[in-house]
Amino acid sequence: MRVWVQKYETGAYDDDAAAADTIQGYEARIAALERLVGRQALELELEL
Repeated sequence: MRVWVQKYETGAYDDDAAAADTIQGYEARIAALERLVGRQALELELEL
């Protein structure tokens, strides 16, 4: 436990937190793009 606290206090986990934020942002962007593709596919089906 002390090792974890020491690493936390020295900022060793900052990169991990930043990576997690980046991944979360990517996942949100992917979800938005998937919704857009779904809407476009539906529009194409309605035109046919």
